Parts: sequence; C-alpha cells; structure tokens
Amino acid sequence: MKFSSEESFFDAQPMFVCDQSTLKILDVNNAAVSILGYPKKYFYKKRVVDLGTQKSLNELDASLKAHKGQIS
Repeated sequence: MKFSSEESFFDAQPMFVCDQSTLKILDVNNAAVSILGYPKKYFYKKRVVDLGTQKSLNELDASLKAHKGQIS
C-alpha cells in the first residue's frame, strides 16, 4: 500500500523526462497533461526550456551547471 500512496504523490506532480543534452521532452506524466492542458503529443515537440518563465529557466540553468557530470 505504501508504494501506491507514493505513486499517487508523484502522479499529482507534473513531471517531465527530457534528454540531458538537448533538453527535448521525451515523456510527461498525466499531471503535466492535466495541469498544463495540452495533449502528450504537444510536449514531444518541445524542449523543457520552451515551457518556463525566464526566472525558472535561470534556475534550471544554474541547477544543470551545478550538477554537470552527475546526472545520468
């Protein structure tokens, strides 16, 4: 039952799987589809940087630089 509740938690949060080098979106969960209001296929034509505000993009850039070589 614990796994089910943990799974529900992550299903409620919009999540994206993207290519590390290109930032192209490879997959999204149902929460991202529901909250952002686009079909899954819409995201597959985008990069994660196409969806953010300038502030969030700056934060993403800083995070990627800080973790360079650590993400697999």
